Amino acid sequence: MHYLPFIIFDILALALFSAFIFFILGLINPDWVPQFTKKQKTRKRSCLIYGLVFVFSLSALFLLATDQKKKQDKNDNLAKTETVDTSLPKCFDSIAGPEKRSTKDLPDDSKGKQFHILYVVPKDGEDKQLDTDGRLAGSVSAFQNWLCNQTKGKYFRLDTYQGKLDITFVRLPQTAKEISAAADLQFMKKYFSDSSLFDQPQFAEIAVHLYLLGFKNPNKTYATFYEGSGPKGACGQSGLQSKFSVVYLDANTEEGASCGFEKLTADYLKPAFGDFIIGHELIHSQENVPTCSPHQAGKHVVDDPADIMFSPNDDPQSRPRIWHPYPVLDANHDDYYGANIPKCPDLKDSPFLTGGENKLPKNNN
Repeated sequence: MHYLPFIIFDILALALFSAFIFFILGLINPDWVPQFTKKQKTRKRSCLIYGLVFVFSLSALFLLATDQKKKQDKNDNLAKTETVDTSLPKCFDSIAGPEKRSTKDLPDDSKGKQFHILYVVPKDGEDKQLDTDGRLAGSVSAFQNWLCNQTKGKYFRLDTYQGKLDITFVRLPQTAKEISAAADLQFMKKYFSDSSLFDQPQFAEIAVHLYLLGFKNPNKTYATFYEGSGPKGACGQSGLQSKFSVVYLDANTEEGASCGFEKLTADYLKPAFGDFIIGHELIHSQENVPTCSPHQAGKHVVDDPADIMFSPNDDPQSRPRIWHPYPVLDANHDDYYGANIPKCPDLKDSPFLTGGENKLPKNNN
C-alpha cells in the first residue's frame, strides 16, 4: 500500500506523455495512431480522443500530487519540530557519552542482554563525530527517559564502559553508492539462510558487513546510526535475526520530508522527533509489533496515530503520526506492551528491559 500512490502516479504520467505524442501524430496523419473505433480515422476524432485522455491524465496527476503533498506537509511539520516546551519527568538519569573515540567494543560494565551503540560512516561519508560530541548519548538518554516514564520505571539495558555509554565508531570499506546498490548482496547470501533479510537490500548490506566485522555478540543488539541514506521512504530498519537496528541519518524520504535526525534533542528531558524514530527501531528489534497483535499491520500498529509504533504508511486511513507532545507506548496496552495476549510476544517480557525499582541508575556525568 505504501507504494500504490507512486505506481498510480507513474501510470498517469505515462498516459499523459503517450496522449501528447499521439495527439501530435494524429494531427499530422490520423492513420498513424489507433482511434479505437471502426469509423474512418480523422484528425478531428484523433484529437478528441487523445485530447480527452491528456486532460484526464493531467487532472488526475494534479489531484494525486495535491493529496500527497497535503499528507506529507502534515508529517513534515511534525518531523521538523525541534522540541516542545513540556519537559518529561526525570525518570532516567542521562548517560554521558565517550569523550575519546573507540573503534572496538570495550569491556562491558554489566552482563545480560543489552544494546550496543554503533556510529557507522561509509567510506566516502562525512564523519560528524556524533559519537564523541554527546549528541548520540543525549538522544539515547532522551528515549530512555521517555520509556522509563511510559513503563513506570523500566528502560533498556545499554552497553556502558566505566560508567559511560560505549559507542563504537565504524568506517565501512564501501562507499555510500556501493551500499545503496547493495553490490555485495549475492556474495553475502551464502553466509545467511534468512532470505527475508534480503528483501531490505540496503539494510542487509550494512548489517551483514557489520556482522562480518565482528559485531555478533549473542547478548547484544546493535543500535546503528548510519551516516547515509536508506531505501526511499525509510527512516530506519531492523532485522538480521534481531541483531541490528539501523537509522539512516540522511534518510531518503519522499518529498524532502525529514526524519528529524538533524535536530536531535539538546535536552534529554525534552525529546525531539528524531529521538523517537531511534526508539521506534529499538522496539522493532524486540520482535515488535508481533503479527498476533490485534491492530498490527506491517509490523506496526494502526489503531492510534499517537502510538510510537504507528506508521502512516500501513494505516488504511492514511492518517499522519500525532506524536504531540510525545508518543505513547502501546496505546490502551492491547497490542505489544502489557497486552497479555496468550502465546503472543510482549515487550514487557523483553530481556533487554531492566529497572522498575523506582530508583535512578547511577549518574555518570
